[in-house]
Amino acid sequence: MLIAQISDPHIAEDGRPLGQVVDTVAYLKRTIAHINALPQKPDLVIASGDLVDKGTANEYEVLRQALAPLQSSFWPLPGNHDNRVALREAFPQLNTYCAADFESPVCYSLFHKNLQIICLDTSVPNAPYGALEFDQLAWLEKQLAAHTPQTACLLFMHHPPFQTGLQHMDGINLRTGQAELAEIIKKNPRVKRICCGHVHRVTQQHWAGCLALTAPSTAHQLVLNFDPKSSAALIFEPPGYLLHWIDEDPDSTQKQPITADSLNIVTHYIPVLETPPIQHYYKDLRPT
Repeated sequence: MLIAQISDPHIAEDGRPLGQVVDTVAYLKRTIAHINALPQKPDLVIASGDLVDKGTANEYEVLRQALAPLQSSFWPLPGNHDNRVALREAFPQLNTYCAADFESPVCYSLFHKNLQIICLDTSVPNAPYGALEFDQLAWLEKQLAAHTPQTACLLFMHHPPFQTGLQHMDGINLRTGQAELAEIIKKNPRVKRICCGHVHRVTQQHWAGCLALTAPSTAHQLVLNFDPKSSAALIFEPPGYLLHWIDEDPDSTQKQPITADSLNIVTHYIPVLETPPIQHYYKDLRPT
């Protein structure tokens, strides 16, 4: 099973370059083409927030057009630049799984090939930082209780719950609910990944007994600067995405039931280059 995670495309009004500098639509289209060209198509593509930049209906329509060629099932969750109502209106498949009130957090749970996938909305309307309030945490506990301890789970959210060392971003990561989330994760070791966005860089930390990570942006990245006085600045490092490979039968010679402990999950970072990579083979190896 394969799950592609894209993040932070920041599509702007009418598809214009973001800040007159970053052609985010072109970058996203290139990423979609790259995903479609994978030798094995992902079962799902999950977007971990900041799909658009201002949260307007126009931006979401431009986003939908850019995503149209995607050959895998698409599931979004909001970030701090998104608008919950406009997002729900643009992607009506969410309405089957989310609360009836379009202004409530966009939280939902999927079950695919014996894997639970939880998308947890950490966005706070009109604020850059993230928060998890009582209702969201209670909903998460209920979803985790709905399956047995043998069912592995991947948790997707926009704001990372850990510090990255990038002070300008750490101040607007998950600000409320970290301790409560950590306790929930510790009580549910079947949660094998916490997959986030927001930081525009690949980072990872062993957090609450689980591997937590952030995905790169499909457009621009943020400058790697650990100076506490630094401010956020974009840099044209390669855009990219993450590919979560889930081996549902890690040892086919042993006819044992697959459990959350035996499931093998590996996350690959995929840079998306303007020129497709050229394959080189050693003379004693043959391409397959």
